[in-house]
Amino acid sequence: MNEANDGASSQSSSQSPLSLAETGEHSYTDVCYGAEGTIQNINGRDYRTYCYNSKWNGFVGMGYLPTLEECESKYNGYTTSATYGFHWYPGSGACYLFVDKSAQLYVYHYGTNEKIFAIPTSLPAETPLCPLATKEGEVWKINGKLYRLFCRGQAKVDAANIKQLGKASSNITECEEFSRKENGELFHWYQSYQAEAAGDSTGKRNCEVVTSWPGPKRLVPLRTKNSYMAAVPYSGKEEDVEIAGEIDD
Repeated sequence: MNEANDGASSQSSSQSPLSLAETGEHSYTDVCYGAEGTIQNINGRDYRTYCYNSKWNGFVGMGYLPTLEECESKYNGYTTSATYGFHWYPGSGACYLFVDKSAQLYVYHYGTNEKIFAIPTSLPAETPLCPLATKEGEVWKINGKLYRLFCRGQAKVDAANIKQLGKASSNITECEEFSRKENGELFHWYQSYQAEAAGDSTGKRNCEVVTSWPGPKRLVPLRTKNSYMAAVPYSGKEEDVEIAGEIDD
Protein backbone atom coordinates (compact mmCIF):
# COMPACT_ATOMS: atom_id res chain seq x y z
CA MET A 1 0.00 0.00 0.00
CA ASN A 2 1.43 3.40 -0.93
CA GLU A 3 2.14 6.29 1.40
CA ALA A 4 -0.68 8.48 0.15
CA ASN A 5 -3.45 6.14 1.21
CA ASP A 6 -2.05 4.32 4.22
CA GLY A 7 -3.43 6.95 6.60
CA ALA A 8 -6.95 5.81 5.80
CA SER A 9 -6.54 2.71 7.92
CA SER A 10 -7.92 4.07 11.20
CA GLN A 11 -11.36 3.08 12.38
CA SER A 12 -14.05 5.73 12.05
CA SER A 13 -14.56 7.79 15.18
CA SER A 14 -17.90 9.17 13.97
CA GLN A 15 -19.98 6.42 12.46
CA SER A 16 -22.57 7.63 9.98
CA PRO A 17 -26.29 6.82 10.36
CA LEU A 18 -26.12 4.27 7.55
CA SER A 19 -23.35 1.72 7.99
CA LEU A 20 -21.76 0.80 4.69
CA ALA A 21 -21.00 -2.65 6.07
CA GLU A 22 -24.71 -3.25 6.61
CA THR A 23 -25.98 -2.19 3.21
CA GLY A 24 -24.44 -4.91 1.06
CA GLU A 25 -24.52 -3.96 -2.60
CA HIS A 26 -25.19 -0.25 -2.91
CA SER A 27 -27.97 1.54 -4.69
CA TYR A 28 -27.76 4.98 -6.26
CA THR A 29 -29.09 6.61 -3.09
CA ASP A 30 -27.43 4.86 -0.17
CA VAL A 31 -23.87 5.83 -1.10
CA CYS A 32 -24.74 9.51 -1.41
CA TYR A 33 -26.84 10.15 1.65
CA GLY A 34 -24.31 12.28 3.54
CA ALA A 35 -23.15 15.87 3.34
CA GLU A 36 -20.04 16.73 1.34
CA GLY A 37 -16.99 15.61 3.28
CA THR A 38 -18.87 13.07 5.41
CA ILE A 39 -16.48 10.52 6.90
CA GLN A 40 -17.39 6.97 5.97
CA ASN A 41 -15.63 3.77 6.93
CA ILE A 42 -15.08 1.53 3.90
CA ASN A 43 -13.41 -1.85 4.39
CA GLY A 44 -12.06 -0.68 7.75
CA ARG A 45 -10.53 2.52 6.39
CA ASP A 46 -11.77 6.09 6.79
CA TYR A 47 -12.54 8.36 3.85
CA ARG A 48 -14.11 11.76 3.34
CA THR A 49 -16.80 11.18 0.76
CA TYR A 50 -18.24 13.60 -1.78
CA CYS A 51 -21.25 13.17 -4.04
CA TYR A 52 -21.40 16.50 -5.86
CA ASN A 53 -17.70 17.30 -6.16
CA SER A 54 -15.05 15.24 -7.90
CA LYS A 55 -11.67 15.36 -9.62
CA TRP A 56 -11.04 14.76 -13.29
CA ASN A 57 -7.44 14.61 -14.48
CA GLY A 58 -4.77 12.07 -13.63
CA PHE A 59 -6.85 8.94 -13.13
CA VAL A 60 -6.38 5.21 -13.73
CA GLY A 61 -9.35 3.02 -14.66
CA MET A 62 -9.97 -0.17 -12.71
CA GLY A 63 -12.81 -1.48 -14.83
CA TYR A 64 -16.39 -2.08 -13.68
CA LEU A 65 -16.98 -3.31 -10.14
CA PRO A 66 -20.35 -4.11 -8.54
CA THR A 67 -19.73 -2.50 -5.14
CA LEU A 68 -18.07 0.51 -3.58
CA GLU A 69 -16.04 -1.83 -1.36
CA GLU A 70 -14.49 -3.61 -4.34
CA CYS A 71 -13.45 -0.28 -5.83
CA GLU A 72 -11.91 0.70 -2.50
CA SER A 73 -10.00 -2.59 -2.40
CA LYS A 74 -8.49 -1.81 -5.79
CA TYR A 75 -7.53 1.61 -4.50
CA ASN A 76 -5.99 0.30 -1.29
CA GLY A 77 -4.01 -2.37 -3.13
CA TYR A 78 -2.66 -0.14 -5.89
CA THR A 79 1.13 0.17 -5.66
CA THR A 80 2.20 1.43 -9.09
CA SER A 81 2.17 5.06 -7.94
CA ALA A 82 0.85 7.26 -5.12
CA THR A 83 -2.91 7.75 -5.13
CA TYR A 84 -5.10 10.60 -3.91
CA GLY A 85 -8.63 9.26 -3.86
CA PHE A 86 -11.01 7.21 -5.99
CA HIS A 87 -14.47 7.50 -7.42
CA TRP A 88 -17.10 4.92 -8.19
CA TYR A 89 -20.27 5.20 -10.27
CA PRO A 90 -23.22 3.35 -8.67
CA GLY A 91 -25.01 3.15 -12.03
CA SER A 92 -22.29 1.54 -14.15
CA GLY A 93 -19.84 0.28 -11.52
CA ALA A 94 -16.94 2.17 -13.15
CA CYS A 95 -14.03 2.59 -10.74
CA TYR A 96 -11.21 5.14 -11.11
CA LEU A 97 -8.14 5.87 -8.98
CA PHE A 98 -6.61 9.35 -8.93
CA VAL A 99 -2.84 9.73 -9.19
CA ASP A 100 -2.46 13.49 -9.74
CA LYS A 101 -1.70 15.24 -6.45
CA SER A 102 -2.36 18.69 -7.90
CA ALA A 103 -5.95 18.00 -8.98
CA GLN A 104 -8.61 19.72 -6.90
CA LEU A 105 -12.29 19.06 -6.44
CA TYR A 106 -14.80 20.78 -8.70
CA VAL A 107 -18.58 20.61 -8.87
CA TYR A 108 -19.36 17.68 -11.17
CA HIS A 109 -22.05 18.36 -13.80
CA TYR A 110 -23.39 21.19 -11.65
CA GLY A 111 -24.20 19.02 -8.71
CA THR A 112 -25.65 15.79 -10.04
CA ASN A 113 -24.67 13.01 -7.68
CA GLU A 114 -23.85 10.40 -10.30
CA LYS A 115 -20.79 9.11 -8.48
CA ILE A 116 -19.16 9.01 -5.09
CA PHE A 117 -15.63 10.37 -4.61
CA ALA A 118 -13.59 9.19 -1.63
CA ILE A 119 -10.43 10.79 -0.22
CA PRO A 120 -8.47 9.21 2.67
CA THR A 121 -8.79 11.19 5.89
CA SER A 122 -4.98 11.34 6.00
CA LEU A 123 -5.10 13.85 3.14
CA PRO A 124 -6.17 17.48 3.71
CA ALA A 125 -9.89 18.18 3.67
CA GLU A 126 -10.99 20.38 0.79
CA THR A 127 -13.51 22.83 2.18
CA PRO A 128 -15.76 24.74 2.00
CA LEU A 129 -17.56 23.13 -0.92
CA CYS A 130 -21.06 23.37 -2.33
CA PRO A 131 -23.45 22.08 -1.29
CA LEU A 132 -22.55 23.08 2.27
CA ALA A 133 -22.30 20.30 4.82
CA THR A 134 -25.12 21.40 7.14
CA LYS A 135 -27.20 24.24 5.71
CA GLU A 136 -27.25 27.42 3.67
CA GLY A 137 -25.79 30.29 5.65
CA GLU A 138 -23.09 28.33 7.45
CA VAL A 139 -20.66 30.66 9.21
CA TRP A 140 -16.99 30.21 8.31
CA LYS A 141 -13.94 32.12 9.48
CA ILE A 142 -11.85 33.10 6.45
CA ASN A 143 -8.59 34.92 7.09
CA GLY A 144 -9.83 35.67 10.59
CA LYS A 145 -13.13 37.25 9.50
CA LEU A 146 -16.58 35.67 9.78
CA TYR A 147 -18.75 35.07 6.70
CA ARG A 148 -22.07 33.43 6.00
CA LEU A 149 -21.73 31.16 2.97
CA PHE A 150 -24.48 30.41 0.48
CA CYS A 151 -24.55 28.01 -2.49
CA ARG A 152 -28.02 28.68 -3.86
CA GLY A 153 -28.04 32.40 -4.45
CA GLN A 154 -26.05 35.41 -5.59
CA ALA A 155 -26.34 39.17 -5.18
CA LYS A 156 -27.93 40.54 -8.34
CA VAL A 157 -26.42 43.98 -8.94
CA ASP A 158 -25.42 46.17 -11.86
CA ALA A 159 -22.12 45.35 -13.54
CA ALA A 160 -20.78 48.71 -12.37
CA ASN A 161 -20.99 47.40 -8.80
CA ILE A 162 -18.82 44.34 -9.46
CA LYS A 163 -15.05 43.99 -9.64
CA GLN A 164 -13.38 40.84 -10.97
CA LEU A 165 -10.16 39.43 -9.56
CA GLY A 166 -9.10 38.86 -13.17
CA LYS A 167 -7.68 35.38 -12.78
CA ALA A 168 -8.81 31.96 -11.65
CA SER A 169 -8.24 31.36 -7.95
CA SER A 170 -7.37 28.06 -6.29
CA ASN A 171 -8.16 29.24 -2.77
CA ILE A 172 -11.11 31.12 -1.37
CA THR A 173 -8.73 33.07 0.88
CA GLU A 174 -7.36 34.86 -2.18
CA CYS A 175 -10.85 35.99 -3.10
CA GLU A 176 -11.50 37.13 0.47
CA GLU A 177 -8.31 39.20 0.47
CA PHE A 178 -9.36 40.84 -2.81
CA SER A 179 -12.76 41.62 -1.32
CA ARG A 180 -11.17 43.36 1.66
CA LYS A 181 -8.89 45.35 -0.64
CA GLU A 182 -11.88 46.56 -2.65
CA ASN A 183 -14.04 47.19 0.46
CA GLY A 184 -16.54 44.66 -0.85
CA GLU A 185 -19.97 44.17 0.68
CA LEU A 186 -19.75 40.48 -0.24
CA PHE A 187 -17.92 38.30 -2.74
CA HIS A 188 -18.75 35.47 -5.13
CA TRP A 189 -16.42 32.51 -5.63
CA TYR A 190 -17.70 30.39 -8.47
CA GLN A 191 -16.89 27.69 -10.98
CA SER A 192 -16.67 28.74 -14.61
CA TYR A 193 -19.29 27.55 -17.05
CA GLN A 194 -16.54 25.91 -19.09
CA ALA A 195 -16.19 23.36 -16.29
CA GLU A 196 -19.69 21.95 -16.71
CA ALA A 197 -18.84 18.69 -18.47
CA ALA A 198 -15.28 17.45 -18.13
CA GLY A 199 -14.56 19.96 -15.42
CA ASP A 200 -11.67 22.25 -14.69
CA SER A 201 -9.02 19.79 -13.56
CA THR A 202 -7.31 22.48 -11.49
CA GLY A 203 -10.43 23.04 -9.40
CA LYS A 204 -9.91 26.80 -9.67
CA ARG A 205 -12.78 29.25 -9.33
CA ASN A 206 -13.48 32.77 -10.51
CA CYS A 207 -13.69 35.58 -7.98
CA GLU A 208 -15.81 38.72 -8.07
CA VAL A 209 -16.47 41.35 -5.43
CA VAL A 210 -19.73 43.25 -5.02
CA THR A 211 -18.60 46.76 -4.11
CA SER A 212 -22.12 48.14 -3.65
CA TRP A 213 -25.18 46.09 -2.71
CA PRO A 214 -28.24 48.39 -2.67
CA GLY A 215 -31.18 47.37 -0.52
CA PRO A 216 -33.15 45.28 -0.14
CA LYS A 217 -30.11 43.01 0.21
CA ARG A 218 -31.33 39.70 -1.15
CA LEU A 219 -29.68 36.70 -2.77
CA VAL A 220 -31.30 35.69 -6.05
CA PRO A 221 -31.76 31.91 -6.56
CA LEU A 222 -29.39 30.30 -9.03
CA ARG A 223 -30.06 27.73 -11.72
CA THR A 224 -26.60 26.23 -11.21
CA LYS A 225 -26.96 26.17 -7.46
CA ASN A 226 -23.92 24.08 -6.51
CA SER A 227 -21.29 25.83 -8.60
CA TYR A 228 -21.61 29.29 -7.09
CA MET A 229 -20.71 30.40 -3.57
CA ALA A 230 -21.63 33.77 -2.07
CA ALA A 231 -19.78 34.95 1.05
CA VAL A 232 -21.58 37.61 3.08
CA PRO A 233 -19.82 39.18 6.09
CA TYR A 234 -21.33 38.09 9.41
CA SER A 235 -21.98 41.08 11.64
CA GLY A 236 -22.85 39.25 14.85
CA LYS A 237 -20.63 38.16 17.70
CA GLU A 238 -18.41 35.12 17.25
CA GLU A 239 -19.56 33.62 20.56
CA ASP A 240 -23.19 33.72 19.40
CA VAL A 241 -22.77 31.49 16.37
CA GLU A 242 -21.48 28.03 15.55
CA ILE A 243 -18.47 28.26 13.26
CA ALA A 244 -18.48 25.49 10.66
CA GLY A 245 -14.81 25.81 9.71
CA GLU A 246 -11.78 28.04 9.51
CA ILE A 247 -9.51 28.78 6.55
CA ASP A 248 -6.35 30.84 6.62
CA ASP A 249 -4.07 31.88 3.80
